[in-house]
Amino acid sequence: MIKNLNSFKTNVGTEYSIDLHTLTMGISDEEVMFITVTKIDADGKDYTVVFNGLPYGSGSTKLLKKAFDKDAEAANLFLEALKKNAVEEACKYWCFQKDEWVMNLDAGLKPFIKGISRRK
Repeated sequence: MIKNLNSFKTNVGTEYSIDLHTLTMGISDEEVMFITVTKIDADGKDYTVVFNGLPYGSGSTKLLKKAFDKDAEAANLFLEALKKNAVEEACKYWCFQKDEWVMNLDAGLKPFIKGISRRK
């Protein structure tokens, strides 16, 4: 199953699609969940960044930079899409408390967003 969390176009003409995927593996029958950010820039070049869960921690910064580079507007919209839509699904899948993860998303992503906002 693929659930679109948000799709938008930024002021610089870059298009983003944020999607939550759940997939049942063929051999083990285990269900896996991951989040993708697909980016199409103004030149028509596209690529997808895969998060193996809700982004948090040092490994996420590299993936966030790859997905959003210096686009603070897009990074903020991504954070809002996760908080409004993905956390609910992920809580069911990983059995954790919503309040705990909303705080962790803020703690993990706000410094990144603040940092790229200053680099404009």
